[in-house]
Amino acid sequence: MSRRWVGLRSAAVGKGCRRRLVRLVMIASLACGAGEAGAGGVMMIVGGMRDAPRSASAPTRGVMLTFDTGNPLPDAARDLHTSLRVMALAPLVGDIARACGLDAALLLAVIHAESAGDPRVISPKGAVGLMQLMPATGAQYGLSDPFDARQNILAGARFLGGLLQRYRARELALAAYNAGEGAVARHGGRIPPYDETRAYVAKVLRLHARYARGGEVAWRAGSASTGRCGS
Repeated sequence: MSRRWVGLRSAAVGKGCRRRLVRLVMIASLACGAGEAGAGGVMMIVGGMRDAPRSASAPTRGVMLTFDTGNPLPDAARDLHTSLRVMALAPLVGDIARACGLDAALLLAVIHAESAGDPRVISPKGAVGLMQLMPATGAQYGLSDPFDARQNILAGARFLGGLLQRYRARELALAAYNAGEGAVARHGGRIPPYDETRAYVAKVLRLHARYARGGEVAWRAGSASTGRCGS
């Protein structure tokens, strides 16, 4: 089996950090679809690198990831990087999801699809931040700093929660999130026949299924909610 090695060099990796890295890579591998038909694999080695191939130029201390090239390395690496970045938001997303009565995996899927977990993203149309909110929509849901992760996710959760209550169906709520409530209304309360919107709904549902697989681990940061969702 063909493999490519990626070494993450570090002067020292403590035991606590090792456990967190293993957990993050495990969850991100699930989110990337590891184990699905046709998918490449992800393997992680922590600590001494003596078992790595000599050609890998492996660090003697630290962490190494290897990607089976069943999927092209650039795509697999990019997807893993995005999933790791999104999963770093899991404690915050879990807290907001509990406060708003929403599915944390669905919020993570929307963040992945909208911004790839980058809080600085601004779309060509002017949507901003992790949940890619337009300024007017953000203001409607209490957003004052669109680049603040908590504020952006909370405002996006309020918006998405309202859509879920209105449409009583995830597919329609996601379509309205992407194309607007007016577009759904103009098409008789159905998903608009736009390629972008249909692809978006399918992508978020696929990502939701993947993030939900890691739910028991991802949401275990589970103290009670620290705030209200609001309206």
